[in-house]
Amino acid sequence: MDENKTTVVENPVTLDDYKYSNISQEITKYDKHMHLVGKLWMGGILILLLSVPFIIAAIFQTTIDFNVFTKGEIWVLIISQYVGAIAEVFIYCGMLGKGGSYIAFVTGNLSNLKIPCALNAIDIAGTKTGTKENEIISTIAVASSSIVTTIMIVIGVAAFAPLQPIFSNPVYQPAFGSVVYALFGAMLVKYVIEYPKLFVLPFAIATIIGCCWQSVGGNVMIMMIVCAIISMGTGLVLLKLKKI
Repeated sequence: MDENKTTVVENPVTLDDYKYSNISQEITKYDKHMHLVGKLWMGGILILLLSVPFIIAAIFQTTIDFNVFTKGEIWVLIISQYVGAIAEVFIYCGMLGKGGSYIAFVTGNLSNLKIPCALNAIDIAGTKTGTKENEIISTIAVASSSIVTTIMIVIGVAAFAPLQPIFSNPVYQPAFGSVVYALFGAMLVKYVIEYPKLFVLPFAIATIIGCCWQSVGGNVMIMMIVCAIISMGTGLVLLKLKKI
């Protein structure tokens, strides 16, 4: 056997194929460690969140009124939030990967901070969803967003007292209430230009629901689930028809 013989690869892996990457997709020690640390942090933050009412009750030496759970409105709110939380996991984890997902769900502010940062970083890097490169980029983006957010919160808390007259000024209130809409509006334009066929049907249905069924259209969680299902269904149909 000739040891110097070069092996010819008939079907070389290219960066244009979303199924492959230049990094092995096998589960590594890093992946297992990330899942372990992520589960520990998720469990810890869950305990802290659930303990908040008990801590407040202990500080103010009062009791918790559990009779509130006998009201139907509370369960409607809980179920709507619960369904939305499950939907967020399925929608966001695929694009963020395990590292970015754990950090994002622990630190919060997914829709208005973590997801835009991750999508922008992924778009700049040109990585493909489902690859290790994509996960690395999204994890770095989400972690950077978390660090910057924490620093800005510290600065904001320290500067809140002298700036309180500005925040409470009714002239500026409409601007503060429109920040999230402006952020997503700017992001939306970019994706509408790139994928106009994926935009028309979800936007039309969301507009009709918002105008004709305001109780549902005003619920962000429900609309997110509805639009996500419609968008994914539309994408699969257009992909099968080779229209995109």
